[in-house]
Amino acid sequence: MDHDVRKSRIIAGILDTSEENEMTCPHCGGDLNITRLRPIEDWSKSFQSYDTIIECSNCFFETRASSCTMTGSVTDFDFKNITISSWCPSGSRVVTKLEHLMDYEELKELKTGNKLVEFLVVDDHVVKLIK
Repeated sequence: MDHDVRKSRIIAGILDTSEENEMTCPHCGGDLNITRLRPIEDWSKSFQSYDTIIECSNCFFETRASSCTMTGSVTDFDFKNITISSWCPSGSRVVTKLEHLMDYEELKELKTGNKLVEFLVVDDHVVKLIK
């Protein structure tokens, strides 16, 4: 498995509010501190990412990632990529295609339901639906 994908899955698990291990260290179970730093200036993207640091208060665990949320609807997907129709910070409609780590059945349901939802994006991978 690619290093970026593995790191994105770890971060998605840490930030998953539906699980018991929310905001706990994957190594020692300690409390995590999340610091969102300055915005990452990238005019080629339709969303504003932030440099994010996640570190454990008990052990050596620390990781950095770019992260953001994106509100939009699924217009297309396959086993690797997802296309999301959304709005950029200036208000213009945009279509963004990114790699995803989401469940295929969940994506199928989102596309047929044509709902406006919020996604968590970590290092240019759509990692989960924010509920």
